[in-house]
Amino acid sequence: MKIIFFLSTPTPYFLDSIQRLNDVFSPGKLLVVYDPLHHYTGYSTLLKKYNYESIHINDLQKYGGLSSFLRRFNPDLIYIPGWINKRLFLTTMWSKYEFVLGMDTPYLGKLRQKIFVKLIFAIAGRKKIRKIWTAGTAKSMKYARMINPGARVLPGLYCATVEKFIKNGVKTEMHDPIRLLYCGRLSPEKNPQLLIEALKGTEGFELWVAGSGPMLPIINAQGFVRYTGNVSPDELPDIMKEVDFLVLPSIYDRWGVVVHEAASAGLPLLLSYEVGAREWFLLPNKNGFLFSPYHTRELISILKMIRHLDNEKFREMSLISKKLGTLYNQYMWAMNFASFLHN
Repeated sequence: MKIIFFLSTPTPYFLDSIQRLNDVFSPGKLLVVYDPLHHYTGYSTLLKKYNYESIHINDLQKYGGLSSFLRRFNPDLIYIPGWINKRLFLTTMWSKYEFVLGMDTPYLGKLRQKIFVKLIFAIAGRKKIRKIWTAGTAKSMKYARMINPGARVLPGLYCATVEKFIKNGVKTEMHDPIRLLYCGRLSPEKNPQLLIEALKGTEGFELWVAGSGPMLPIINAQGFVRYTGNVSPDELPDIMKEVDFLVLPSIYDRWGVVVHEAASAGLPLLLSYEVGAREWFLLPNKNGFLFSPYHTRELISILKMIRHLDNEKFREMSLISKKLGTLYNQYMWAMNFASFLHN
């Protein structure tokens, strides 16, 4: 059995998931080909910790290019990350090899999406695109079924390394001041500005910020912010042990693996309606709260409500988060992928 994973962003949690697949099913040959979107030089070092082979996509030239490499490797199954790399997508689609199309794109009813489905897939791709793995939101599942109503479509494309986070116990009482964790890129689409504005009008909170981005100077200027810098995946469980809630005010967030990580660590969740992972890991008013990313007052109301939570309710919210976070793990991820090996 030969398997190739083409990855545009080799994140540690995804590489951990592939490792679990390798451990559980021991395919004869498993190769990761990485084609990073971001100019990060550490991927080759990161990949060395895993016991499967990896190669940069540019190094395929020594095999005569992508098509020649596929013929020589002769895989039983290929994973490709959507259509970000158009050449990779088209080459794989028109090859003789079976492939799984990974996608987290939600269907938003945009004209561009409708044209994409009708002109590309309806004409050329439906017979080829038979296996689609989505993040698992209702809108991403809908988009996948529009691409090919007859395709095998599964949710669960992204999975946290749950065992790193379940070691954190159920939380029993909040800190004073209450500690909120924002973990992610500090950029407009993640909307940290709304969080800052809400906290300016609310006392009794400390905001822990893990991440970087163009909005960092604005964030760091606030007296209630504790900036942790960029946090490695191995450090994040310890950070989550020290805080009370995860908060993500995103305007656009297709999934958000950090939600899965936080739930597994027992953190109650404060999420905007636009965070995709809320569909799996948040039961509103049970283990957290939903709010609009466009209305500061709505978030302020939730923050004021949190201040009046008693320890029993807080512990119950933490326990529900932990139960939801552990419903999906990397063994199940590996089983999902293995199911694509069978037509």
